[in-house]
Amino acid sequence: FIPSSMPVGGSHRDVSNFNIHAKQTRFSFEARRPTTHGNLRFYLENDFFGSSDGYQFRLRHAYGQLGNTYAGYGYSSFMDPDSLPDTLDFAGPGGAGYLLVAGIHHSFALGKGNTLTLAAEDPDTELAGASDAMAAVNRLPDVSAIARMERDWGHLQLGVVARSLAYDGDARRDRVFAGGAQLSGSASVGERDLLLFGALGGRGLSRYTADLTGSGLDAVVGADGRIDALDLHGGFVGYTHYWSDLWRSNLIYGQLTLERNAALPTDAFRQSRYGVFNLIWSPAPSWTMGMELLYGRLQQQSGARGDTVRVQGSLQYNFIK
Repeated sequence: FIPSSMPVGGSHRDVSNFNIHAKQTRFSFEARRPTTHGNLRFYLENDFFGSSDGYQFRLRHAYGQLGNTYAGYGYSSFMDPDSLPDTLDFAGPGGAGYLLVAGIHHSFALGKGNTLTLAAEDPDTELAGASDAMAAVNRLPDVSAIARMERDWGHLQLGVVARSLAYDGDARRDRVFAGGAQLSGSASVGERDLLLFGALGGRGLSRYTADLTGSGLDAVVGADGRIDALDLHGGFVGYTHYWSDLWRSNLIYGQLTLERNAALPTDAFRQSRYGVFNLIWSPAPSWTMGMELLYGRLQQQSGARGDTVRVQGSLQYNFIK
């Protein structure tokens, strides 16, 4: 359920649609062994979301970890998976930081539940307004620094990322530095409830958001051939309430906003909103089922808007719990 992909205006009209699938099916493999340099871990995981019209294999994670050093493919260090709300929808709020990418990370333990992680990750300059004679250039890796604090009540994480966005054309070339920050975390409320949140902002940060990764909206190439990194900000908040040991609900709201820019097409993304309420039953650790109501709204650069509602039911079996 990705609001940024919803159709708006034109020849589009409301159409009801029903679908059943098992694309969220995952297979994982994990191996561990002790070494003189710390524990060595290898992890491999896939699902079947590789295509929109079939069950194509998609790699989610493939990495090795020795002690505090990670190398391979998986979640960006800029992400905070522990802050993501509990949704049946596979995508989650569009204003959350989300990216699967190859990289190298190293974490430094600072004591009392505090860590600092430095990372270099595979860059990908995503440009709007580039012609066929322009080729995106990735001169430097995306570099991140993440500070994390874990306590009995929850956690806080602050991440920053720096990027180099560039292109090379037949007659022109340009480069600009971009980046942004994200503050996220979780906090216990009472004995069992949980508050989850995240807020991010920056320039050239679209690649790192759930709604806009792969959209080509990190920056725009103007008529003068110069790159303009696009301003972006957004976030989400989620609240988990346990009605009993077996029943829980989640209430979630998220929003993501991209700057207005005359060089962007009128149907390009401007803002999305995302809302969720669900009821989930887990009678056993290996069995979870529930119903979820989702609302999404998309606004384009022209000001045109569209919205939609989904009712989703899910049944999950987990064979490792």
